[in-house]
Amino acid sequence: MFSPFLRALRTPFVGVAYLSFALGGGILGTFLMPCLHLWPGSKLEKQRRCQALTGLGFRLFHWYLHVIGVMSYRPPALEVARQIERALTQSTERGHPRAVMVVANHPTLVDTTAIMASYPYLVVVAKSSVFHFPLLRLLFRFCGHTAASADLGGEAVLADQLIERLKNGESVLLFPESTRSPDGGPRPFRRGPFEIALRAGVPIQPIAVDSGPGLLKGGLAWYNVPPRVTHYGLCALQPHFPARKASEPGENSLPTPEGRENVEQSGSNQSTPHSHSGRQLAQLVFDQISSELHKRRPVLGQSSAEQVPASSGSNK
Repeated sequence: MFSPFLRALRTPFVGVAYLSFALGGGILGTFLMPCLHLWPGSKLEKQRRCQALTGLGFRLFHWYLHVIGVMSYRPPALEVARQIERALTQSTERGHPRAVMVVANHPTLVDTTAIMASYPYLVVVAKSSVFHFPLLRLLFRFCGHTAASADLGGEAVLADQLIERLKNGESVLLFPESTRSPDGGPRPFRRGPFEIALRAGVPIQPIAVDSGPGLLKGGLAWYNVPPRVTHYGLCALQPHFPARKASEPGENSLPTPEGRENVEQSGSNQSTPHSHSGRQLAQLVFDQISSELHKRRPVLGQSSAEQVPASSGSNK
């Protein structure tokens, strides 16, 4: 009896979710995060405390979207967090900074919160209208996030800032499409995030965001809610590492098709060191994510949210 009632009230419940998101961000940024910054520690340690608190808030946000019957995703997607930690460890073992460039396709309005609900220790680049929104501005600043390039003086300045932060051990989340994906799949990836990762010497960790039709899509109003629970999942794919220093044989070859398998399916910790350009990497990762989505969609199109395989990244 409760489920039909929830479905009838889904649209106002989604409105409550967005309102709670803004108000919750204001409360965290205004009252709780200043307290976290008073604790002893380095600037990075204080920033990570605030990121962890924000991650808990994002988990609550997505739990609520699940409860009201909007989406199937229940964070954390543990394999995403584990794979990022593996990439960080491998990066330090190779003599590179302990940081990673996370890149993902961008089908919905909640991709950033979904990823950070699973792994919150990421720097994001927010649009000026969002970064300076009064209720969220302090939260963004305490967490170390940054505004879009227009606020900083251009894309080159933003790129230099992100490179420096990656070298200092701060991981970054970027969406190479620069806008949300259409229903047909991701748009071509821009090379900027990949050039930044190469210049900083950090691994690139792709995440495939797998979303059913009609869920909080670009171009749709927030109140256009699908009539039933829509599948949503995160899938951590094989990372790509910058080539090591000179003359270690076999490091600059393209990964084989077998080497591109999803780490969640294969359990492999293999990596792909290479010396590709940013443009080549953008195409490689685009193909990697598109292939993973193509493999999943025939199954998802025939199934309800309850029938989604556990490897989707949802925490069953």
